[in-house]
Amino acid sequence: MEPIYNWTKDYFLCHEEECLKKLKKGLSLEEKIELRSNLHFKENNSLVLLNHFMITDIKEPEFYCAKYEVTQADGTVSVRNGKYSDKLNILDNESCDDPGSNLAERQICFITESDTNNSWIKDYNVVSMNSNKRKIDNVQNEKTYLLKVYDATEIKLNEFIEVIGFLHANTHIQSDSMEQDDDSTEAHLPAYTIHAILFKELDHNNPIIIHEPENCQQHDQSLEDIRQDLMKLFTQFSFGDEVVAHYMMCHLISCIYSRVNEEALGKFTLNLITHAVPSEIMTEYVKKLYNLFEILVPNSMYFPMTIENLNTSSFIPKKDYVTNNLSTGVLQLPKSTHIILDETKLENGKLDQAGCIAVQDLSDLIRSQQLNYDFQFYKIPFKTDIPVLIISEGKSLLPSDFAVPVKPADADSVRLINEHFAAGIHYMRPKLNAYRRYLTKCRLQSFDINDEEIKMIESDFVKMRESSNSFQVEHLHSLLVLSRLLGISKGLTILDADSWETAKRLELERMNRMDKRTANEP
Repeated sequence: MEPIYNWTKDYFLCHEEECLKKLKKGLSLEEKIELRSNLHFKENNSLVLLNHFMITDIKEPEFYCAKYEVTQADGTVSVRNGKYSDKLNILDNESCDDPGSNLAERQICFITESDTNNSWIKDYNVVSMNSNKRKIDNVQNEKTYLLKVYDATEIKLNEFIEVIGFLHANTHIQSDSMEQDDDSTEAHLPAYTIHAILFKELDHNNPIIIHEPENCQQHDQSLEDIRQDLMKLFTQFSFGDEVVAHYMMCHLISCIYSRVNEEALGKFTLNLITHAVPSEIMTEYVKKLYNLFEILVPNSMYFPMTIENLNTSSFIPKKDYVTNNLSTGVLQLPKSTHIILDETKLENGKLDQAGCIAVQDLSDLIRSQQLNYDFQFYKIPFKTDIPVLIISEGKSLLPSDFAVPVKPADADSVRLINEHFAAGIHYMRPKLNAYRRYLTKCRLQSFDINDEEIKMIESDFVKMRESSNSFQVEHLHSLLVLSRLLGISKGLTILDADSWETAKRLELERMNRMDKRTANEP
């Protein structure tokens, strides 16, 4: 078999079964690097690999000529394959009598490199590709491609994907761009199309695990060391507040694991209430915390909640029927993008109608992890899985699953917070890949509760209701979510009594802080 980087469209079609078997078996890191580098050189009809791209718009399927007969000048008739091509291969001295007699359907979508991709993802790929024998210098990659998919795969909006396919330059778009009307559909098409021979949705966007799966197992033995490391660091970054550190850890590894009656189970919107921290400290603190997220998770977004930003930002994607494209919004994000909403930036002012709608859109995201995309004549709901962290001086104007007042350990933990960030991040640098791998693997970890623990939880719930009438079913749900994540953070797959007891202790402390804060409010 030819090396994969030498495959042409004709070679693949002649050896399709053998080639697909090779692709499904998986590629080596060297083969992936070679195919990614092909993308940068943009050679027409070369085989390329893309990952860390998300599906941003899905078009109507199109028909193409799967096979067609071509008559040559001497009368010879040959059958040609129209798969993985945008036009028929017919020379000037050849003819095709009935190209529409053998049609097949292919799916079409736009794929885009997400703006939420953090720099360490890009750096990882650049280092990998520059280790290839073909040096890549100052080659600008495209941000958006038109993708054509040939199998029956279901295409889902906002999913991260890995694609291997043949690159095709849309030369008619490039050459005619000066003459095209800006409002024409073709003027808004990407410069390149990729005809997919392999299309795969990704559970995550962490390149360390995607490209180095063989390295993951050797880190399992040090999982507890990594967890303790992160807990100490999060405590240091939370003004010495270990309770906040626990909630921050759970927030970072949270994901929606099920939906029941439209309720998203596992969501973990965290509201840190910083009333006890001087406002001059908070001026820089939120950005430093976001910088921490940037180096730990693959995708994140910082949004300062100023009146102007709320009034002027477009949060929900909207269909543009002139260009036939879906215009993106702030909240069109790939799953597991960590959002930090900085409510400390909210100043006195008036929200206009757009601002009120923006607050409602954010509230919908937090409550249901679902957004209604605007198709002008109707709305279509799209499910999301976006962890949200809200930083506010008082209780946020937005809903949350867990609101935690920050309780600094002492004056120095506040006064020296900048030094603590600097020292902590310096300490983290050599271990960052281990931390990144740990957080992603925790998020993907399956988890269950066995019969014995269910009985323990039921018994505890009865006791809690007897001791306090304020303890409601939603508090039980919060305890279950929290204890699940505490167990996962320790590498467990089944709930243990220790995680349940820790969750009860944390929730009791959190609710006591909230009660005291409410009692002290004027």
